[in-house]
Amino acid sequence: RARARRSPPAGVAGAGDGTAVGTVIALWAAALPAKSLWYLTRGSGAVSLLLLTASVVLGVATTVGANAVVLPRFVVQGLHRNVSLLVTVFLVIHAATSVADSFVPLVWTDALVPLHADYRPVWTGLGALAADLLLALLITSLLRVRLGLRAWRLVHWTSYACWPIALVHSLGTGSDTRSAWMLLLAGACVAAVVGSVWWRLLVRRPDRTRSFGAALAASVLVPALIGTWMRSGPLKAEWGHGASADAVTTETTASPLDALGPGVRDTFRGTFSQSAGTGADPVTMQLDATLIADPSLTLAASLRGRRNGSGVAVETGTVSIGNGTDRMTGTVTEYAGGRVTAVITGADGRRLLVNLSVQFDAAAGTIRGSFAASAAGARA
Repeated sequence: RARARRSPPAGVAGAGDGTAVGTVIALWAAALPAKSLWYLTRGSGAVSLLLLTASVVLGVATTVGANAVVLPRFVVQGLHRNVSLLVTVFLVIHAATSVADSFVPLVWTDALVPLHADYRPVWTGLGALAADLLLALLITSLLRVRLGLRAWRLVHWTSYACWPIALVHSLGTGSDTRSAWMLLLAGACVAAVVGSVWWRLLVRRPDRTRSFGAALAASVLVPALIGTWMRSGPLKAEWGHGASADAVTTETTASPLDALGPGVRDTFRGTFSQSAGTGADPVTMQLDATLIADPSLTLAASLRGRRNGSGVAVETGTVSIGNGTDRMTGTVTEYAGGRVTAVITGADGRRLLVNLSVQFDAAAGTIRGSFAASAAGARA
């Protein structure tokens, strides 16, 4: 699906979504030391998962009753409320740093609208869905008196789904998924939630064997399903490389371009140069980058246009992807706000529609962005 992104025009310094919020985030990002946003995004995501787990456990504890907990019930309820608010704070930090960090081109709508992002849309979309559920809980809690207990309780129970969704999001899109500390953190969170559910059953429903049977089955089945998915997905080195690339192994690949096909998504970074193009003279921009997941492939784009206010209105251009002389090349069919669309063709006649979402750092002369390929004649 082609969408006009609110990235800055080529040749214009800045990042974000083009709004006042995006400008503030871009200025904030520029003032931070290198890689600060990258570490802050990862750290705030991990802390959000920990706090969300603590919120779920405390929520279960409030339903057990004052006689079954060490602390008085009003203390547990206060902790539950404050931890939930703290989750929201770290969630905002996580979303803001993800948008501000230009390594992956995201805008605010990607953080709130599921399946809107071009970068790993499913796993990023799960994070947006978890954020929406948590925001719904926060808003309805503030309006609890006006909504009534029944409506609030319905939303409250629905919001508990944000914990498993957030867990899968963190494992599916997190860069630390294969790290030992992240695996231990995820395991501890699962154990805490499962343990709290068993605690509630033992205290509130000790005579209901059917409830214990269902809880036992869920305690075994859910971790087993997550473990199976992890082994076949996030724990693989090529995770996120794309379905077409996953189907091609290094032993059978005759050309680096064999791994390039519909469904492949990647990120890239590199450099760009631009001619002066004063007055009515045309402006030429040259982009050169390397794909992150598959560094054997390089991306090159040559764009030509004219000055249009503070940016450049691209009129023609070419895009090529490959390795050395083995490349797929084609002409640009659309350019809008850092979004480049082109149809490229290989020596064997294969045709692909590629969409590039590019963010420019004019001061450093560098670019970062995402790449998506689909069958020619379709939209990515």
